[in-house]
Amino acid sequence: MTALASFAALLLAASPPLPDLVQLRPTSVSVTGPPYRLTFAASFANVGRGPLVVVATRPSAEVETLRVDQLAGDRRIRGIGVARYVVSRGHRHFHVLRFDRYELVRDGKVVVRDRKTGFCLGDRTPLRRPAPPAAFGGLQCGRNRPRALAVREGLTPGWADPYPPVVEGQYLPLAGLPAGRYTLRHTVNPSHRVLESNYANNSASVSLELSWKDGVPAIRML
Repeated sequence: MTALASFAALLLAASPPLPDLVQLRPTSVSVTGPPYRLTFAASFANVGRGPLVVVATRPSAEVETLRVDQLAGDRRIRGIGVARYVVSRGHRHFHVLRFDRYELVRDGKVVVRDRKTGFCLGDRTPLRRPAPPAAFGGLQCGRNRPRALAVREGLTPGWADPYPPVVEGQYLPLAGLPAGRYTLRHTVNPSHRVLESNYANNSASVSLELSWKDGVPAIRML
């Protein structure tokens, strides 16, 4: 082994194991309304060697948004995102904003993008049985603590974080879209600000055909 290869191997061994976030394909795709919307279930998982650990902090409760940092071993990657306390039907906790993106694409162009309020990260569904210990199981993301100054969230290797269609913001509006073929694309960590071991698996998609009859939309999965 050359000296350069030995040095690279030493650096790799010294580096903390990183998460590898993988976006799972959209499921339960359907149309609801009026107002007519494309609804779906979404999920991402951690298939890496290391956990995803994020800490959201702010200097005082008067500051509306919290800065989100990632912890990777002894490293602290600052400013990977922002978090905000959300109060709505079924939500009274802190959300990490824009952690997962939902888009409808046609001819290579994004025609609709989601307006989801954010994500309470946690271990909710094991990828296999028996499941590894869930370090972030049962976390409430600061539920009912709107004045919290620090909130810890994350995703353990071997666990997924699913979101059913009924969750607020889990849809894309269909008004004004012409009939034709579209791609529903989901992308986790779209900005790549979260440090991962692999970014090649961050998007997943399904194809569908949209049609209209008497002002009512219908879809056919392709």
